[in-house]
Formats: sequence, C-alpha cells, structure tokens
Amino acid sequence: EIMNSWGEAWANNGYIWIKYNDFALNVKEAYEMIAISEKTNTIDLAGSFRLIDLNGKELNTQYNLSYGAPKLVGLQKSQYKVKSQINAGTPYRLLVKNNETAFMYVIGGDKTNEINTLFPYQDENGDYVSAAITGKENEISLPGEDFAFEATSAGGGTDYLAVLYSKEELDINAIIAQVKTTQGRNFAERLSKVLGDRLLKDDNVRFDKTKVSFTAKSKGKDVVMMILEMDIK
Repeated sequence: EIMNSWGEAWANNGYIWIKYNDFALNVKEAYEMIAISEKTNTIDLAGSFRLIDLNGKELNTQYNLSYGAPKLVGLQKSQYKVKSQINAGTPYRLLVKNNETAFMYVIGGDKTNEINTLFPYQDENGDYVSAAITGKENEISLPGEDFAFEATSAGGGTDYLAVLYSKEELDINAIIAQVKTTQGRNFAERLSKVLGDRLLKDDNVRFDKTKVSFTAKSKGKDVVMMILEMDIK
C-alpha cells in the first residue's frame, strides 16, 4: 500500500495498493525513515529470541548462572544456553524479536572458528536486507519458514548464536573479520573483546533469567550482545 502526494481526492483517500512485482519494476528510489530516540535514561533497547524445531516446539533454554560472576578483563560469558545436548545436524529456526527500534544482527560461530552472518541476509539479487528493525513487537523468523539452520559442531563441541542490538549501524563483516583474528577462550569472549567500549555496561542491562530476553538503557553506549550456546553431540 502506498500513499500519493496528490491529496485525499486521488484513488482511495490518497492511497492505492500495488503488486510487489509492479512496484519493483517501476520504483526509481526508495528510502526508509528510522526514528532513533535520543533519550539515555529510559529503556531504549529491548529484545528477545527463541529457538524452535521444525514442528514449532521451543528448545528449552536457561540463564547461565555463572554469567554474573566476576569476569576477567575482556571476558564475557554466554548469558544463555540450551539445557540439553543436541545432535549435530539438528535443524532449527530462530525467532528474533525487538521491542524498541534498533539495528539488529545475528551471527553464528562454532568450535572451528567458522563465523557466519545469519541476519541481515542477502536476497535473490545478492543485496543485503536492511538491519534496521523499526517499530516495536516485531518477530522475525530466521532463516524463514521454508528453511532451517543446523547445529554444526560434528563430533561434539559448542555452537554459539549471538544477537546484537545496536543504536547505530554496525559494519558486521568487519566485526566478524576481527573476531576471527582475536585471541580468546571462546566465541563469546572474542566477540566481547572486539565490541569493547561499544557494549553497554552490565548494570545498564537487565537479562531475564526465565527466557532469552533483555531490557536496557543505552546511556551513551550503543550495543547489547545476547549469546546463546548449544552443546552438540
């Protein structure tokens, strides 16, 4: 549905419906307007995600109780983990939700240091969809209803999913390249080191202990990192 600039006397009170294919053939330029709040002392970043199998059943997760323990410099443990071991090759989908306007990125890593961008993804033309998730209460199914991710650490190991919510657009490819060359005991630690001062301080983020979810006050920082780990057998 589009709105014309000629006023309410045109078409249906100024609006008309156009097929996606016709729009793609005729549009010359497109812009997206994103409302970013300047408030710093209110909750301005919030989101959650969950894993489901191909039947729609949710994989049980738990808060990592050791996450809040004193951390070494540069170390950030995974906040969440899947409760039970899962078999290598197990298919799953990721349902990611944002509760405040933000740029959102999803990356996956495994024991071989293989790291992939899961969102934003490339469309059939090779162009990346926008990382900007506007509005509230949006839930995105990844990689889509006709596809699935797979647990990859064959022979045992740990897979990681990281969802980044940011007030500013990130160069996610550059971040992944840095993570691959950064020293650390695990994916979570290396990613934490690369994001560095951009990460919100722990006392400005509230991680939910009953589900994979958070609320945060940015207070001059711009990135919240949620990491889920999966033990693979």
